[in-house]
Amino acid sequence: MLTLEKITTEEIKEILDIAEKEKAFVKGKDDVNMSVTDIVMHFGNGKDFHPFKVVLDNQTIGFITSFPYKEEDTLSLGVMYTLIEYRGKGLGKEMVTLFLDYAKSLGFKKIFTKTWSKNNSSNGIFKSLGFVETSRKLNDRIDGDDTVEYIKVL
Repeated sequence: MLTLEKITTEEIKEILDIAEKEKAFVKGKDDVNMSVTDIVMHFGNGKDFHPFKVVLDNQTIGFITSFPYKEEDTLSLGVMYTLIEYRGKGLGKEMVTLFLDYAKSLGFKKIFTKTWSKNNSSNGIFKSLGFVETSRKLNDRIDGDDTVEYIKVL
């Protein structure tokens, strides 16, 4: 059974080190000089920063985070990551579903998130869970890819 559990800053950094080596994230042009760890930790100081490790059978297999959003009733689904050996098994969708349930339990009405257009896994998860594309910033990533923004009403 998949669960979300509180994660420490050190645990996030350990997983992000793995992700950095995999080149798992395509940074925005504004973030080109920052590591993914620096980006996540930059947002980790707010009251609505909710970091979780994703646990399957007592094994940490990834993490998911959230950040404050400009609208008070909306939570931003931030960086999420699954270790490579656990991908392609539907666990990412299950992880996001657990996160949506958590956000709803806190009283949030909407979830905002964004990813890059070539991130087929995340785009597929978001669309399958009823997220609606609200914006697309062309050529916004360092590799020339687009940034896609989504909103989900809970």
